Formats: sequence, C-alpha cells, structure tokens
Amino acid sequence: MFRLNTQKIFVLMLVALFFLIPASESNARPRASMKFSIHREENPRTSKETLIIPYAFPSDSMGTTFGVGGMAKGYVLDQLLVGGTVFGSVDSATAIFLGLWDYKLPATDRLYFSILGSVGDYPRLRAYAEIPGGITGIRAGANNSDEDDYVEERGTDNWWEMKLEFVLPIGSMRDKGMGSYNLKNGMLVSGATGGENWNPLENGGTVVVLRQSNRYQEFETDSGNVNGTTHPLELGILYNNTDYPTNPSTGSSQYLSVNHDFGWLEADHTWTFLEIEASKYFSLGETDLARQQVVALNFWTGYSPS
Repeated sequence: MFRLNTQKIFVLMLVALFFLIPASESNARPRASMKFSIHREENPRTSKETLIIPYAFPSDSMGTTFGVGGMAKGYVLDQLLVGGTVFGSVDSATAIFLGLWDYKLPATDRLYFSILGSVGDYPRLRAYAEIPGGITGIRAGANNSDEDDYVEERGTDNWWEMKLEFVLPIGSMRDKGMGSYNLKNGMLVSGATGGENWNPLENGGTVVVLRQSNRYQEFETDSGNVNGTTHPLELGILYNNTDYPTNPSTGSSQYLSVNHDFGWLEADHTWTFLEIEASKYFSLGETDLARQQVVALNFWTGYSPS
C-alpha cells in the first residue's frame, strides 16, 4: 500500500528546500542531527522506506518548474538515507540534487558521514555583489546597502558539502550512538530520547559536527562572466532534547556553530560567521479531530565579526 507519513514528508520537504535554496548555507536549520531508526507497528518486520513523488510549482526566479524527487531509508543500515531530485523549468532552469546522510563509518558506533550536492543552471540567479555604479554607493550586501542592490543574471550555482558527526556518550545516548523510535499511525509510542527535563548529561542527545562546504557561482553579465567561490569550514554542536526529532511534540533543541572561510583555493576572501538556533515544543494533547497538536517556537540569529 502506498502511504505517506511524517518521516517521508519531512525528507521531501528537506529535498525541496535544497533545490529551492541552492546554497546550503542559506537556511538556518542545524547541520547536525540525531541518529535513529524507526519501527512501525503497522509493519514491524522492516524499517525500510522508499518514496518517489513528481511535483510542479511556479517560481519568479525559474518560471513554472517540473521535477521528481525520491528517497530511500533503512537499506544497508537502519539510519542510512539516500535522496535526490531533478527538475527543469519552462525558462530553461535545470538542476539535480543528490545526497547521502548518516553513513555510520566502519568499526565505529558514534561517527557518521554525510555528503550532498547540487549542480544547476538558472535563468535569474541573484547575488548581492558589487555592481558598477551601484544604487547607493554603499557596498552591496553591507548593513546599510539597498535591498535592490544585487546582480540578477543567468548563471550556474553548483555546491557540495561533506560532514562528520559524532554522537557524544552522554544523556540518552550514553550507551548507544543511535536512537530507536516505535511508531503507530505515524505517532510516537515509545523510545522517546528527550522531553521536558533539560539536562544534556541525563536526557536527549548531543552531536558535534565538522562540515566542509564548497560553492561555485558564475554569472553571465553584459561585461563578461563573473565568478564567486567559497570553501567554509563549520564546527557546531547540537543538543536535541525532543521526544522524537522528526516530529517533536515536547522538549527543545539548541544549535551553536562557527563558520570560517580561510580563503582556500579559488576563494579570494576570508570571513567568519557565528550562529545560534533554538526551538521549543509544547504539546496541546489529542482531540477528536487531531491525534497531535503542537505549538512550536523557533529562534535563529547570526553575526559576522568579519
């Protein structure tokens, strides 16, 4: 039977986020995550999941777009996820995104590797970069710059990243590097790794991430092609004290990270960026019309000392 569930919907939303926002640095979602497997009461003999869905949407930057996305989880390793999408538009935008998440490295119980990337050509690619004779005379992208001071030309936006995540042996993960959640009709029945009590040493999971990303952009302007490249390195830590990270109803999570580009290879600038993300969830219980009601609050901020 073909059946949608919250895990699959979440993965497809994640895939959609990657192709709608080509630069992975553009969203504030934590780059570290809890590691887990899922066991469903409706199908207790397997934790494997697959899904393929076609889609279409209108876009100011690409025109009407058509594509297909897919994912597979639980093959080879319970937590291993493979996903991707390919799309094209009536305005000649084309792109492909592929990703592999949470491959547990051999001979380890707590070290996970992920790699993902995208190659795309876009008809109206935007960047807040230097424009000859800019609108205000202020550097594009600066705090006081004009919101319309940007380059928007046809171009390519290609990026890829890889990361290592280590699950610390504390809290709910003190004896294992991966959680195990039991679901019924998509709702958590048992296996919660967090909840109301905030204490990294006793509850929830703490994950340290080291991520290296690369982004290559090229714009086709009237005066010639303009290129931009970044190769930042990120070090972050996540504390997730929610009951079920994919579809939380109680608890909270916090993520802190520092990004720095050393000006490696073709990158011609160095910069540093600090960020904090925090979320809190409140369960409102079940009603005759809904199995779950949750109020979710999220906060994110960032600062660049450079």
